[in-house]
Parts: sequence; structure tokens; C-alpha cells
Amino acid sequence: MQPKELSRKIKEAIGKDAVVTVHEEGRFPYLELSTDHFKQVMRYCLTESSISLDFLECITGLEEEDGLWLIYRIFSTEKNNHFNLKIRLDRYRPTISSVCDLWRSAFHLEKECSEMFGFVFEGNDFQGPFLLPEGWQGYPLRKDYSFPEQFSGIDHRRERNHG
Repeated sequence: MQPKELSRKIKEAIGKDAVVTVHEEGRFPYLELSTDHFKQVMRYCLTESSISLDFLECITGLEEEDGLWLIYRIFSTEKNNHFNLKIRLDRYRPTISSVCDLWRSAFHLEKECSEMFGFVFEGNDFQGPFLLPEGWQGYPLRKDYSFPEQFSGIDHRRERNHG
């Protein structure tokens, strides 16, 4: 199945505004999804037998000038199809529904994106740090992040020795 066909099926089942755009160029084509229909589209992609995207491979955060993105790489073990589904979120309020109830593997993937970029996944009940130490401030993979010179009394400054 090609991205345009997946887009057509989603639009027929959920509505024409569920998919914002289809990008077929490049090595990693993707569908950009509407935030309003995000969870409904994800559930449809999992449960619709002609699509059956049953394996969530990864969730990746990305920061660009126009905001923050989440990219979901989903695979159908039955149909051998891979799809990238992207969603653009507001930089200052990057909130989206969790997909943990659809794919259990999402729990840690969402937690990582939350710590590194500041995404908020409504419905994911994770607590405490995952990759970063307790008390870490900020989101290290954001472009405006300033790495601290010290953390908990440990010097983080790096001096380059070009010998």
C-alpha cells in the first residue's frame, strides 16, 4: 500500500480533514495528520483489517522553525507495510493523546519524547525520570536548550584538547 492509498482510506473512514498532507518524495514518505483526528486515525490504522498497522516501531520528536513534530513509524506485520505518520504540535503547548492503549510499546517511547522535547501525552501515567537524572531542568533536544555547566555539583564543562 502506498501513502496516497492509506490517505484515501483514512479520509473515507474518518473525514477529509483527518489527513493534512501526503508527502511521497524522499526516502521516508509520510502522512501529516490533523491533531483533531489524531487518536481516531491511529486507532483506525491499527484495527482496520486492510491496513493492520499492528507494530509501533518508534516515536521520534523533531523541532523545526514551524513547531514541534512527532513522527510515528508504524509497521504491519501481516501486510509488510511501513508508514510514517507525522503530527505538528504547538511549540509552547505540545500536547497530544497517548497511544499506549493502542500499542503498549508507546509507553517508554512517549516517556523519552516527553523528557527530551517536553511533549505532553494525555493518558500516559508515567512518573519520575526515565533517561535524565532526578531534578534535571529543561528539554535537552530542543534547539533553545542551554546545557548546564554544573548539575548536582558535577562539572559539565568540556574542554577540547586538540593537542
